[in-house]
Amino acid sequence: MRLLFRCLGLVLGLCASATLLAAPLLGVTEESSYAYVRDGQIQGPAVRVVKAVLARAGITDYQLAIYPWARAYDLALGQPNVVIFPIVRTPARERSFHWVGEFARTVPTLYRLRSNAALPFKALADARDYSIAVVRDDIREHYLLANGFTRLVETADNSETFRRLLGGQVQIAAMSPSEVQRRCDVEQVACDQVQAVLSLDEIAAALYIALSRNTPNEVVVKVTAAFNALQAEGAIAPLLRDEP
Repeated sequence: MRLLFRCLGLVLGLCASATLLAAPLLGVTEESSYAYVRDGQIQGPAVRVVKAVLARAGITDYQLAIYPWARAYDLALGQPNVVIFPIVRTPARERSFHWVGEFARTVPTLYRLRSNAALPFKALADARDYSIAVVRDDIREHYLLANGFTRLVETADNSETFRRLLGGQVQIAAMSPSEVQRRCDVEQVACDQVQAVLSLDEIAAALYIALSRNTPNEVVVKVTAAFNALQAEGAIAPLLRDEP
């Protein structure tokens, strides 16, 4: 009888593991300073954090993919078993996701070409008359639309935003300092060509890892517990330091 219970316990344990991994997780992100392709692999600070969290949670059956932000966001809204990162936590998004944990902060900023010094910037309202590149469905686009901006030029990702600014197709780009530095490195241009002119401090925010709302509860619990354990151990911060 004792052997029977031991065997039953083993079977139940295997079933629990199978339930957890029954549907592979899909990790979605956009190309940014936190996630990018290098040597044919998806890499970056946020990618390392997500991989560490999933490993701690005992989840090995997953794939990572880089999409335009709007596509990644739609997948996380509509599909089960989706991990999205990094994502800003806002009141409007609160009930749309399971929020695993905060791992960084961002300060959206408006940039211009340094050669275009004639653009006057003292307040947000000063920028309304200029064309501004923004990533489609990004928090920066939502914020500017809510503040009456009508000359927004939607882009698929940060690389397109940056290229439009460098090419003179727009007068302003809404990005973050880390994104600008990353694009300068990738495009091999001197970052002194662009200048930060206004920080959008009102939407400075935390960056999160989140799970799609209809992801099984046992996955949510395990992933969240894994993140909290790594955070408590001080293991998250070292993962955010980029490779040399």
